[in-house]
Amino acid sequence: MSELYFRLGPASGFTAIELADKKEGYANPIRELLQNSLDASRDANKENCEVNIYIETISKNQIPHINNYEKVLEKAIKTAEDQKSYNENSQQRVRPIKAALKQDKLQVLMFSDNGIGMAKNQMDAILTGGVSIKGGEESGGSFGVGNLSSYSLSSLRYVLYATKYEDEQGAVKSLFTGSPILAGHREADAQRGNRGRIVKQQPDKEMNPEFAYPEEFPNFIKPKMDKIDTGTVVAILGLSENWDSEAEYAIVSNFFHGIVHGALSIKVHRENEDPKFIDITETESLIENKKYVKRAKGESILSGKVVHQALQAVMTGKQEVITLGNSDKIHVCIKTDKEADPAVVLIRNGMLIARHDSMLSRDMERLRKTSDFEPFTAVIDVTLGAPELLKLIKGAESPYHNKLQPKVLDREDEKRLQKLFKELSEEIKKNLAPINRESFGLPLFTMPNKAMPQNSSGDKSRGQNKKAKLQKKPNKHPKPKEPEEGKGKKRPKPVIVTRNLESKNSARYTDKSGKWEVKLKVVPNKMDARDDVYLSICLAEDNDKEEVKTYLDFANVKMNDQSIHVPENKSQIKLGRLEKASQYDIIAEVEKPDEIGDMKVALLPILGLKQRSKNEE
Repeated sequence: MSELYFRLGPASGFTAIELADKKEGYANPIRELLQNSLDASRDANKENCEVNIYIETISKNQIPHINNYEKVLEKAIKTAEDQKSYNENSQQRVRPIKAALKQDKLQVLMFSDNGIGMAKNQMDAILTGGVSIKGGEESGGSFGVGNLSSYSLSSLRYVLYATKYEDEQGAVKSLFTGSPILAGHREADAQRGNRGRIVKQQPDKEMNPEFAYPEEFPNFIKPKMDKIDTGTVVAILGLSENWDSEAEYAIVSNFFHGIVHGALSIKVHRENEDPKFIDITETESLIENKKYVKRAKGESILSGKVVHQALQAVMTGKQEVITLGNSDKIHVCIKTDKEADPAVVLIRNGMLIARHDSMLSRDMERLRKTSDFEPFTAVIDVTLGAPELLKLIKGAESPYHNKLQPKVLDREDEKRLQKLFKELSEEIKKNLAPINRESFGLPLFTMPNKAMPQNSSGDKSRGQNKKAKLQKKPNKHPKPKEPEEGKGKKRPKPVIVTRNLESKNSARYTDKSGKWEVKLKVVPNKMDARDDVYLSICLAEDNDKEEVKTYLDFANVKMNDQSIHVPENKSQIKLGRLEKASQYDIIAEVEKPDEIGDMKVALLPILGLKQRSKNEE
């Protein structure tokens, strides 16, 4: 026996609820739910957290107290209408609820873990959206405010909780509840708030209520609870997002560290399908599919490329244990990769927490940007052995567990956090590979789709010798002349159209007494059948107006191990027609101007397109 109870409260409307109305797919709910499971398993002294994810279809009448839920919804709408507050924003939040209630069957998403479970005081905490009651320096996500992120996946804004836990005498106890979030509403006896809870019976003292929770589970949850000794099931009713590879990528991109180190085992159960293990092999596959994505999207912390780099660092990188002055021991995985986007990644309790630019540390950001070391990925793990740093990181985390926030800690603690990160960054530097000063970096680039004026970005170097050979920048594409009557349009004279270069990986050039050897990789994105590609290399001069560039003469050029003819105009090499999406390896020697001497400079490659003449076609 139980009932759906809404306690006394203000007449709040169908307003946005922090985290609950954050429509960004699975990223935030996955972080919160799995982190809670990891913490609960650790509190139960289990080395491996086992999470089973179920996606099932249930009848609407299987939802606990669905009839009472619908009555409260109508009362909430009526109250809002009477108060003239049932506006478009409120209606937008009600529409998906009404649409779901018209269906006979609804999807439910359930997360089941083998953790320590929840006692009554913990159940009270998650239903008030209050402060975390989870203890321990290693705890991560907090039931409470962060728990609301699960509601973003529920079209009904209704989530259930079932748990088994051991009491102080070691006896296993069961508790069940659920909580819909609707709007404040007026009943005959009182004004009630927007959040309900499933209880055994209405409390005697409503002004200062004490709640008792049922001990029986709904039929669709009971089989999951029967499989665990202790643990928790969170059920999201009326699943509003498809469960697909994007949902599974949200798991592996945030928890690859825990999966690789065996702290987290995940199995996905879908109706009429065999269970799917999200193991190391599946993690590698899902992350591999995203490794060319260069921007973090939505609520993602890292781009697909950097997630891939971080996974490789954890699996194959150099493993270091760094001891700070306060005796905190930090585990760091470092992998040098000349094609990497330099990155520093923060892991806590097996979960990705933040990247270099969201760690409240200028030193970590500078570490990532330093030009003294080869490109690298550093994965910092503060799970064990670092009690002070771990406590400060936890205190600074956002509710989404995706960055460290300023002004959350008191000023002294924030300074302490920054001091520890500074010390850690200096220790990490000792394990990085210095750049060979006889070799200088160039961007590895692609040819973009749109022709652009010659304003290619590249490394800048001050103090270049202006006595080096100067050539004027190629002219812009001329306007075609008006066609003579009866003769149709004339094709404009072929010209070079330079394009901005996009950084993709890395290339190198090496100083060789009197020459520079330049190694490039070129991958055209889009080519016209009439276009030939030309290559020039110039000094990347510090010239704001960029009216002139110091183009260098080629001595010899090879493309894919085939020699390319060096013409009389030695500063511009015709590579010919290149196929789009193909990779071309180019090794070119360019003459070093006498005036440069031993000065270290930056070089800038420029690709140009030139239309073939009709005869060439």
